[in-house]
This record gives sequence, structure tokens and C-alpha cells, in this order.
Amino acid sequence: MGERGDSLHVTFSGLDGCGKSTQIARLSAWLELRGRRPVEFWSRGGYTEGMLLLKRVARRLGGRRVPSPGSSKRDQALARPWVAHVWLTLALLDLCRVYGLQLRWWRFRGRAVLCDRYLWDTLVDFNMLFPGITVEKKWLWKFLETIALKPDLAVLFELSPEASDERSIEKRDPWPEPLEARRRRRIFYDKLVSEGRFRAFDATRSVDELEQAIRALLPGAG
Repeated sequence: MGERGDSLHVTFSGLDGCGKSTQIARLSAWLELRGRRPVEFWSRGGYTEGMLLLKRVARRLGGRRVPSPGSSKRDQALARPWVAHVWLTLALLDLCRVYGLQLRWWRFRGRAVLCDRYLWDTLVDFNMLFPGITVEKKWLWKFLETIALKPDLAVLFELSPEASDERSIEKRDPWPEPLEARRRRRIFYDKLVSEGRFRAFDATRSVDELEQAIRALLPGAG
């Protein structure tokens, strides 16, 4: 038995505040009306269920020797090459489980899988976190790229770092990313767009316009 014909996989990417959540909610509601049974899925490398479980176990066993989330000690620990490589290896292994198995299982069952962030967002995150490591050359990354469920449509909402920063302030984001980090992230995204990883949309277009444009690109829409 193969993947069901009514299954679908769409990914949404872009800087914070670009409108991913809004469009996912709209597409999910539209699909539900058509009996497509959507699954909305958010992911971030290092913050998958498997990695969060490992972190809880490590903190329970290591006590104060294991730094807490978001602390400066955690950043110092990840700056050590061996810690960075171990962390990255574990994160990639669990993403193999999530992107290679869990999402495939949902699609196999005929679900419409809508991802808030996906494979290439993960690469951007890792490049931001580990500037001294060429993540895309690691064999485990190449393996992940090979087995990850391929999306029917990979959407990127293009938004300037400055506009992203303003929208985060308007939303009162409790953990806003610094503007300089947003600028670096945009450079990574621009490179991925040039490589053909995404179908890019201007995030300053109206919500309704973006919704219609995305629907028109779904399999079977034409």
C-alpha cells in the first residue's frame, strides 16, 4: 500500500513575523472543509520531542553541571567543539526520526501535513548556531536530506529583517531575535532561494492574496 492520493505536504518558512502561522491556519481550515484531515506541525532542530527528553534526563542526572535552557553557560558549553558535535549529531538523528518516519507515517495515512519550519529552516538554524561547522557537508545531514519527506510545495515568505523586527515588537514577542541575527538569517534564506529550495512570496502582500496564491500552487489546483 502506497501513499494515499489525497495526502499533501506543504512547508512554510521565513523570518519571524512573516505570516507563516496565519497562512497555515487558513490553509488548514480550507483543507478541513474538503475532508483533507490536516496536521499542523512545528519543528526546530534541537527542540524535537526526542531532544527535549534527552535534555531533561541529562539535567536530572547531571544536576547543576548541565546548563539550563537559554543560559550563558549553555552557550559556553556549545562553544566547545566536542559538545557542539555531540549536540548536533543527536539533533540530526532525532530529525531523521521526525522528518523521515513520523511525517511519512502521517502522509501514508492520507493526512495533509503542514509544516511551520522544515528541513532548510533547520539548516539555517544550525548555521547560525554553529558558524564554525559546515553542517551541509556532514554525512548525517546528507542522510537526513535524503530521507526527509519531500514537500509538494515549499513556501518562503520574504520579509526584510527590519520589518520582521517591527512585527515582533507589535506581537510583543517574549524572546525576540536581535536585528543583526535576523539580517544574517535573511542572507541564508536568500542563498537557499537562489538554489531553488523554495517558492518565494512577498510577505508584505495581503493575507488574502497570499492565501489565493498558495492554493493555486497546490497539487491538482490547476
